Amino acid sequence: METVRLALDWTPNILGNTQQKLTASSPPHGFFTTSANHTGFFIAKVLGHFAEEGLDVQISDPSTDAYSQTPAAKLAQGHVDYALAPSESVLAHRFATSPAPLRAVAAVLAKDASAIATLASSGIGSPRELDGKRYASYDARFENHIVRSMIRNDGGKGNIEIVSPPKLGIWETIIEREADATWIFENWEGLEASMKGTELKTFKMEDYGIPYGYSLLVLINEASQPPAATTRRFLRAARKGFEFAVSQPAEAAKILHVFTPPETSGELLRASQSWLSNGGVYVGEDVWGKMAPTKWRAWVDWLRTEGLLKHRDGSEIADFSVESLFTNEFED
Repeated sequence: METVRLALDWTPNILGNTQQKLTASSPPHGFFTTSANHTGFFIAKVLGHFAEEGLDVQISDPSTDAYSQTPAAKLAQGHVDYALAPSESVLAHRFATSPAPLRAVAAVLAKDASAIATLASSGIGSPRELDGKRYASYDARFENHIVRSMIRNDGGKGNIEIVSPPKLGIWETIIEREADATWIFENWEGLEASMKGTELKTFKMEDYGIPYGYSLLVLINEASQPPAATTRRFLRAARKGFEFAVSQPAEAAKILHVFTPPETSGELLRASQSWLSNGGVYVGEDVWGKMAPTKWRAWVDWLRTEGLLKHRDGSEIADFSVESLFTNEFED
């Protein structure tokens, strides 16, 4: 068996320990910071798809270090072989002070499942009404500019106060009214809020002139990547897992539930899985994982137009090939 390491990104409100051996018949001793965004990887583990490809996939999540490092940072430093992260992480690391050639090899979600959210009870009905309010930020590379652009594109000034709570508690700042808005996954925090009787108002980037990229990708580090054949096998097995989730969302939610903390709502997992599986979110360009070059180009063009393609010292990033940021070559 060839061992490879996968770093999950983070989903709020699911805390626990990580990296226990996964089995189909019994729960692990620890649990994962996970959601239906990641179901296909766990299914590929449980149903033996990774094993059939000769892979022992070790899965970890940010709860082990309270998100002191992002999955992309762990990949950049060679601590893992694959990481889940959004499009901007590729750019952020490629053009960092200490650059790392990260590249996207698959889209976990073909459609953006994220949005900016506020409590409906706040009375904020559109992005322009966020002027003068508090936004709880994850401090992602382009995040704050995106939010301010949404406000301006809706007729506001973009004068929002940015606050940066601990990442593992950002969602709670909205519920406790310590902040007015934050970035969420609609299929997780959005559904959870609804089930608890908390109504949200959400704003999608695409509805306010921002051609956002992919909210969840599989990344490699070209400086330390596994052999190409390994990545093909890894993605082939993962694709089988996500195809299972699309065809059998209820069973997929049941499998995922084994690996979440005991307090995780089975109802929430089923609803989230159904939202993703039945909404065409997993599958985009014909098959799971395949990315659309037009989507990448639109995102990078927007960043360039907005003057965001700069190094940390403020200097302009020289022209580069958008195709260097992603590849579909590992898709069978």
